[in-house]
Amino acid sequence: MMAWKYAITAFLIPFTFTILPAGRALLLHFEGIGMTEGIWTVLMAFLGIGFLASGCSGWLLTRSTTLERALSVVGALSFIYPSRYADIAGFGALFLVLVMQTMRKRAEAKG
Repeated sequence: MMAWKYAITAFLIPFTFTILPAGRALLLHFEGIGMTEGIWTVLMAFLGIGFLASGCSGWLLTRSTTLERALSVVGALSFIYPSRYADIAGFGALFLVLVMQTMRKRAEAKG
């Protein structure tokens, strides 16, 4: 199971540069892609990898619940897919997980 957690990104990232032309930026091949779009795609893929690691490990700010882990994985997959709408969904999932964990962390600190 641990090997699968560490290797999942090696299986997912190649889909990024085969799905849409903007994904080729991950290969540093910018022909036909605007520089800002390419850099954005690379940054979102990095964010997706980090968020996927959070979902697989079960930890972001604090230990994640099952719902938070599921949201993390869905949000990470949204970041990895090179699309503006998917990025919005990824940011929404990331924001929701951060809010849930922050609220739970404050509640645990109070009592």
